[in-house]
Amino acid sequence: MYLRAGATVEDRRQWAKFQQVLDRWSAWRDRQGRRAFTLPLAGCSDDPAVTQLDKMTAAQWLGQQGFDSPRLLWMVDYACRDDYGMSVGQASAWAALFYFVSRRVAPGGTGRPFLTWPEGNARIVRHLAEMAGDRLRSGEAVIDINPVVRDGREIVEVVSLASNGADERVRGYRANRVIMATPQFLTPYLVRPWRSDRPEHVASFEYGSWMVANLAVDQRPAGIGFPMAWDNVFYNSRSLGYVVATHQAGEDRGPTVLTYYYPIVDESPKGGRRFLESIGRDEWADVVLADIERAHPEIRQLTRELNVARWGHAMIRPKPGFVWSGSRESARQPWRGIHFANTDLSGVALFEEAFYHGTRAGEEVLAGLSISHQSVL
Repeated sequence: MYLRAGATVEDRRQWAKFQQVLDRWSAWRDRQGRRAFTLPLAGCSDDPAVTQLDKMTAAQWLGQQGFDSPRLLWMVDYACRDDYGMSVGQASAWAALFYFVSRRVAPGGTGRPFLTWPEGNARIVRHLAEMAGDRLRSGEAVIDINPVVRDGREIVEVVSLASNGADERVRGYRANRVIMATPQFLTPYLVRPWRSDRPEHVASFEYGSWMVANLAVDQRPAGIGFPMAWDNVFYNSRSLGYVVATHQAGEDRGPTVLTYYYPIVDESPKGGRRFLESIGRDEWADVVLADIERAHPEIRQLTRELNVARWGHAMIRPKPGFVWSGSRESARQPWRGIHFANTDLSGVALFEEAFYHGTRAGEEVLAGLSISHQSVL
C-alpha cells in the first residue's frame, strides 16, 4: 500500500531500508527459538531486546533509526491508526513493528494466508450459533456476575435481563465456572464485588474512539487514476478510507455499500469520546462526503443513504509500556470461578487474539473442573 508514485530517490531509499529492518526482525529468534513478533501474541519473545521497544513510541523509534521520509512516516502512522486507533506518536514502537512483522512467514516473504467472508465475522457468528443450537440464549444482556459460596461450595451467580419486544424478564443462572468475553472496561460494572473494589489493572486498559459510516450508493463511483478496490485508502487523510462491503459478492457494478472508518487519534481516550459525542450526524456525514469526494467527485449525488455509528470504546490502545506490563497478565488470571477472554488481554484487537483467549479460557475451565482434554494451543 506504500505510495510509490511520485516518490523521491530518498523516499525509495528509506522504504528499502525499512524493509530490511523488518526482515531482520522477521528472522530474529531468541534462545528458545521464539520469534520477536508472531500471532498469537502469547508466542512472542519476552527477551529484553524485543520488549524494550514497548518503552517508546513508534515515532521515537523511527527517529532513532533515521527515518524521516514523509511517505514512510505516513505508512507507519496509517498502520497504527488502522489496527490500534492511535497515531505514530501514541502507539508503542513494539506495536508498530508487530503490525508489519507478525504475519510475515519469512524475511522478504509474503504474509500468512488471509481469510475473510462477504459477510465478515457474521459468518463465524452464524456458524457458532448453529453449533450451539438451543443452548444459545439470545436477546439477553448480563447485568450482574457474583461469585458466592453455597452449601460450602463456591459458584458463580449470573443475572440477565431478557427482552422480547415489550416483554422484559430478569433471569438468574448458577454456574461452576463463567467465561467473560467482554472487554475489561465492562468488568467493574458487571462483577459485583468489583463495583466497590475495582482491581488496579483495570485502569491500565485504554480504548480508542471511532466513527464508522455506511454509505448506500446507487452505483459504484468512478475512480481517479485507479479503479475501486476492496480497501480504498486516501493518502494524507485523517480517515482510514473505506471498504466496499459487497466486494466479495462477485458483483462489480450496480448499487453497493461503502463502509468508511475514522479513528479519533488527536485526543486522550476520554477526550476522544467527548469529541465523538459532540459532533452530530449531519456534521459527520459532511466529513465523510468531503473526504471521499476527493477521489470520487460524484459521491454526493450517488449516495442515497448515509448512516453514522459512534464507537466510544472501539479497540484497546497499545500505548508505550502496556503490552509488556503486568496489567495484562493480571487481567487474564481467573478470579473466583470467573475466566476472562477478550482481545484487549493481548493489547491488540485482532481476530487471532480473540480466538486464542477464547480457547485459553475454555481450557482453563476444563482444567478447573478436572475434565481431561488435549490442548489445542
